[in-house]
Amino acid sequence: MPPASPPPALPLAATAQQGGPQFSFGLTTYADAAIEGDADDDGRYSWRADIKMSYGEIWDGGSVSAHLEYNDGDDFVGFGEGGVIWPTNVFAALPRATANENTTLSLTVTQQFSPSTNLTFGKFNVIDLAEQTPLIGGQGQGGFQYTGLAAPGNFVLPPYVFGGMLAVKTDPMIFSFFVYDPNNAQGEDFWDNLFDDGAVYNGTVTFATALNGQPGFYNLNLVHSTKKGTDYESLLLSPDDDSFAGSKQGVSYAGISFQQYLWSNPQNPMQGWGVFGQVGFGDGNPNPLDALYLVGVGGNAPSPGVRATAGASHGRATTGPTSWVRRWMPMA
Repeated sequence: MPPASPPPALPLAATAQQGGPQFSFGLTTYADAAIEGDADDDGRYSWRADIKMSYGEIWDGGSVSAHLEYNDGDDFVGFGEGGVIWPTNVFAALPRATANENTTLSLTVTQQFSPSTNLTFGKFNVIDLAEQTPLIGGQGQGGFQYTGLAAPGNFVLPPYVFGGMLAVKTDPMIFSFFVYDPNNAQGEDFWDNLFDDGAVYNGTVTFATALNGQPGFYNLNLVHSTKKGTDYESLLLSPDDDSFAGSKQGVSYAGISFQQYLWSNPQNPMQGWGVFGQVGFGDGNPNPLDALYLVGVGGNAPSPGVRATAGASHGRATTGPTSWVRRWMPMA
């Protein structure tokens, strides 16, 4: 049974913009404080500004989208501090967490070939893509802030990437194929070495259905990068060994996930509450990830006109491949 109309936004699937120019501006402040772990429990304050623009039907089936973002403020918890591997607030951390700059611009061009097929090319903001994930991303209204939920945690998708994505919708299946440079696309010099270190091939198949009349999305994601990574097993060798701190080519990830609504707004099926989950496996070497899982509940407030979002989740991830590098990482 297909989901109720209108068709919902889908995970990591590019969509063409409506005709004409559209602009939006947002100014957001954050206050965070650690309540457990070894992080400083002082309050941390940050703010960000976002300018988004889209212009649809510049030519037949063609559209352009841009996102200029700036953030600044106190340091954030994450990258090992407080016992968490990822920043606890991705919106307070990016773009400054991954480059020596507070500002970055993402720009993509989309060509709609038919109502079911489009191709998008350019510099992608991965968080913008993840925001379209039902129940987790908030559909642009603000979803989970923890990076382990708000962004793909597979170690093969940087926060900003340069490449192209093909999306094909064939009811009830949606296929997307994403090819991009393996390195983070920030700074002025990322253009100089595009694809010198290899390429990432990222494919997703989504089955859109309905259970008891409520939308559900079930996804299979396969990713392979040809970039070289650290050979963790070589770190166990003597520093005098020629193979010490060597590299290994090829980083892989496979995962399944679901988002199932239990209640939804009849006028907008993407507003509602439901459950979600994910199980993923990395190769462990050179991908730092062995395995991860997460389950949770989330969604929008059921009252009409209220746009608040809330949720809770639990998950774990293991890194490897050797016992001295293996540890548990809390996901939420």
